[in-house]
Amino acid sequence: MISNEEAVAAMIRSYELINKEESILTIVLKGQLIIETEIERLISTVYFDSSVFDLNRMQYPQKLDLLVAIGIFTKDEIAPYREFNKIRRKYAHDLMYELKKEDLNKVVDSLSRKHMVFFGSEKLSLIEDPHILLKSLLLPLLFMIILQNSQDKVFDKKPHEPMLISEMEYYKQMVLSKERREHE
Repeated sequence: MISNEEAVAAMIRSYELINKEESILTIVLKGQLIIETEIERLISTVYFDSSVFDLNRMQYPQKLDLLVAIGIFTKDEIAPYREFNKIRRKYAHDLMYELKKEDLNKVVDSLSRKHMVFFGSEKLSLIEDPHILLKSLLLPLLFMIILQNSQDKVFDKKPHEPMLISEMEYYKQMVLSKERREHE
């Protein structure tokens, strides 16, 4: 469990880690790795005996199903993570796969209202370059999962309690103001 301030710092760090990459494959793999790490951290906040429940034996889709089953996310909120994983799987199973805007548009189209707080789908759909779209698309995916994983003192929310759109708006502004201060 992390604090709000740590969540904001983690969001910025994660995005910077991905943003500096030029290889689309590396961006996809690092993005998926960060997302899955945060999912595992989030799941571990709701169970007490890790000797009974081994996350390492679960595959990514099962972890997503578990987040829905325990009420942290809805099916709509999990949909873009499933779509993004389809892209990662294409790279894993097809040596000749090249990222297409259509594949990314499926992720964009599956974004929930909460995801769109960070980057509206109408803005994402205007981006033609798959490389830029991929990096931009990872923003809402990373930010939502990292924020959900924080102990929210401002709104008195525990990590396993779903966040409201108003809470996400608040933290979006925190990230933007912290980024501005660091670049001044």
